[in-house]
Amino acid sequence: MTGSVRYPVSARSFLALTLLIFPRTVWAWQLLSANIGRTVAVHIEPANVYQTSTPEADQTKPKKKRRHRERKPQPKQGQKDETPAGTAPDGPPQPASKPAPAPEPPPPVNTPSPGAPAVTPSGGAAKGGAPQPQKPAPAPEPPPPAKTPRPGEPGGGFAGNEPPPKFELSFSYNYARLASSNCQGGSAAIAYNATDDIALVGDVSVCNQAGLPSGLGGNSVMVLAGPRLNLSSGDRWRPYLQVLIGEAHSNLKGSIAGNSFATTVGGGFDVGLSSFMSFKVFQAEYLLTRFGDIRQNGFRFQSGIVLRFRSR
Repeated sequence: MTGSVRYPVSARSFLALTLLIFPRTVWAWQLLSANIGRTVAVHIEPANVYQTSTPEADQTKPKKKRRHRERKPQPKQGQKDETPAGTAPDGPPQPASKPAPAPEPPPPVNTPSPGAPAVTPSGGAAKGGAPQPQKPAPAPEPPPPAKTPRPGEPGGGFAGNEPPPKFELSFSYNYARLASSNCQGGSAAIAYNATDDIALVGDVSVCNQAGLPSGLGGNSVMVLAGPRLNLSSGDRWRPYLQVLIGEAHSNLKGSIAGNSFATTVGGGFDVGLSSFMSFKVFQAEYLLTRFGDIRQNGFRFQSGIVLRFRSR
């Protein structure tokens, strides 16, 4: 055939090729359109990132490729690790050390009141002010006095340094020289120690007169009271002086009979045996009486046991 153009592909072949390529072209166009729309939506509405995706979008969403982390080759035995300081093994460089903490603020400074000199730490005043004297350190408190154990307590006993008891009761042998006659008997006395040095004493004595001519005899009773001065505050040795004033009664048959003023002046000496008892070594006194308005000078002597009563 002359004058006609021949095509290498026939109409049947072109039709078959079109039917084969067209569906793939349509599918590729749909996929491209969906990707373009998603990209535009993400850039336009960034706040809608939490919106739940649809199954269609999940199907069209391209899968992310996993990045393989590069493994650092392990050093061989005997080989040092040459990783620079401050660099993590599998990440970006890290700071070599933590930042230093912030310094603490300085303590507040006391601002002196107007007109008062500023005091320096050394105790004196700043320039322009009078020096301030430093306060002396307080003296240490003295230790409390040691408690002396009382008799009967642990560590107690009669040491002779106890204070005088409150009350003392004595029973003594009594001898008196009265109006040229001897009078022997007994006496009882009670003493109240108002202080360590001063005491008040009451004394009662009874004696039987003897040594008189035939047909004469009788008894004598004296009741006396007065102050006593203790010459020692200790309890082991107790010398004392006393003055007693009272009345004497005598029923002597003869010239001496009746009641009379009586007084004694003298002293004595006691020795402590324990905290509750002492021994009256002696008590010697001058005795003055006035029976029948006649002055009689006499003498009295006592010795015996003294009971001590201490207050708790």
